[in-house]
Amino acid sequence: KLDVRTQSALNSLSNWLATIIESEPAKEAAINLLPLLQNGTYANLTNEVYKLRNEQNALKLERDLILLAQKYTSKIRRDLKKELVLVEPKIIISETFI
Repeated sequence: KLDVRTQSALNSLSNWLATIIESEPAKEAAINLLPLLQNGTYANLTNEVYKLRNEQNALKLERDLILLAQKYTSKIRRDLKKELVLVEPKIIISETFI
């Protein structure tokens, strides 16, 4: 179950998507942040979105959401399939003298 702060942040973000946010980058940022909030991936993300709930300026809100999305979403693409490379084992003989 989600705590009160997380539910409030999710509701605010959903409401912003429906009413306030107009630019495409801000919409994309908000859509990318929604699953991160729902899953509780980042604890600080919930706090930062929660702090934006009283923001009156729509442009500043959009800018802040874009910055949060850049901060919390990774754009690194990982290759799921890696080629297996056979490596010949090397025998290392070491001696210890006391």
